[in-house]
Amino acid sequence: MLPCKSHTEEVYVEDLIFELYEYLKNTNHKKDFKLIKSFAKQLKNGIAFTVRQNRLATDKIREYKQIYSDLPEVIGNRLPLREIDRSRWIKITEYPNERTGISYAIAVRFSFDKHLINIIGKMKLNSIMYDSNKKIHYYKYSDSNFKYLIDTVKNQQFQISEFEQDLYDKITSYRHCDYVPGVYDYEIRNISDYGKSRIEERLGEPCSDNIIHYIDRRRQLGLNRIEYTTSDISDYSNLTRDIATRQSPQIQLDPDTVSENQLFNSLRDLKRERILVIVPKHRCIEIIEKMDSGSRDFCDPSEASVMFRLSNNDPNARFNQIIKDRLINNVLTDDTKIAYTLDLKPSKVLFKSGWEPDAAIIFDTQKSLAITKTLQMLTHIDLHIIYDKNINHPIDLFYKKLSESDSVYEK
Repeated sequence: MLPCKSHTEEVYVEDLIFELYEYLKNTNHKKDFKLIKSFAKQLKNGIAFTVRQNRLATDKIREYKQIYSDLPEVIGNRLPLREIDRSRWIKITEYPNERTGISYAIAVRFSFDKHLINIIGKMKLNSIMYDSNKKIHYYKYSDSNFKYLIDTVKNQQFQISEFEQDLYDKITSYRHCDYVPGVYDYEIRNISDYGKSRIEERLGEPCSDNIIHYIDRRRQLGLNRIEYTTSDISDYSNLTRDIATRQSPQIQLDPDTVSENQLFNSLRDLKRERILVIVPKHRCIEIIEKMDSGSRDFCDPSEASVMFRLSNNDPNARFNQIIKDRLINNVLTDDTKIAYTLDLKPSKVLFKSGWEPDAAIIFDTQKSLAITKTLQMLTHIDLHIIYDKNINHPIDLFYKKLSESDSVYEK
């Protein structure tokens, strides 16, 4: 039994915790050992108890009162109890930005809470900074981030000022159809009358029959949101729908599952009438033979142009005779529907001709720099098909994916 001081002397929680820790360690008690060890380590480092910790420590001491002699009713503290700021709030605050100067961030303040940490940890947002002293997480400000944070913790007793509440209400009541350029209920909204007329001259007034063309061309047309129903595009093949609703200008297709004929049929359905094919030199015979065979329903051989030839000393020298036999060794003209070029460097013939393709088909991204230069000179192209199952570079080689506000939505 551990001795206690007499009633005339002060008895302290901290001393009793150290004594209890030694007792549990020496008697190999497993129950409460981790807790008391943690308390002892904290006190050894000079960190006082909080009110909650002190209450728990006192309860544990009295739970083991049989090991003490003459335990008094009142147990004091050597160290003043720590006050913990348990406030929870969300504020929009200024945040220094080295590149742009002052910008804004969403500040989220809360003290340690396992349940809340689990909720915050599951969010699809990464904090840009954490102030461990003030217990404040900072997140990049955007309307969508702000609404997402409020919705995530709205049942966790966070304080929100009148300003933040008003802002949240405005964001919640925001309607895309009032501000965002797009097609809503088969009507083009939030662009100039001139822009609207030009688009409708090209594609026709939006309707269920042509909405897939609006979906497919939305980036090129500057329409950030296209709303449609499943039945609007149900008559098209899965491939055509996948291409039209792609989440970036790029889409990867596997030649083992998508044939050349299927690819060109989808391009025809989407009214992509001029196709640039960027061919890797080491596979030029194989690729052009397959592409030419698969595109016969798309265009006549006289409407195809191979814009390069190989040296007679080249291992693939028979290539020149192959394109002649296939009748695709034609000059590039306004009537050309498929143009083939090498991926070694941008084609002078292509850029001098003024011929503007509607889509580009890429095979081996190993020559990514040359391909990138070609596509950068053809900035109007909003469809890049990587027709290769093996990609040596990331899919976002040329473009990033769309933001939430730049996409298509099924009603």
